[in-house]
Amino acid sequence: MAVVVGLATELWWLVVPTAAVVGVVSAANDRGRGGARATYAVVAVGVVGVGGLLALGQLSLSTLPLFLVGAGLGFGANRALFGFVRPVPQVRRNRELE
Repeated sequence: MAVVVGLATELWWLVVPTAAVVGVVSAANDRGRGGARATYAVVAVGVVGVGGLLALGQLSLSTLPLFLVGAGLGFGANRALFGFVRPVPQVRRNRELE
């Protein structure tokens, strides 16, 4: 399937740090009052960084699905841990009620 879709399978390792960063940032977003601002800052840096690497030719468009898979795994792991295994933090529930 990777050949058909055109994934850069030799760069599979990009999924791991992406999942880790997204998981940690989404966990911080759930737990802190400034978590949303931290999330926006990390997303902005990530978009500019990946966009810059794409513009400089250091990455190809075939790596974007790897970043998306990593982001999905990071968000999913955070939500599975804090939502199914443990309750969603009260700070996050209060923020959703505001």
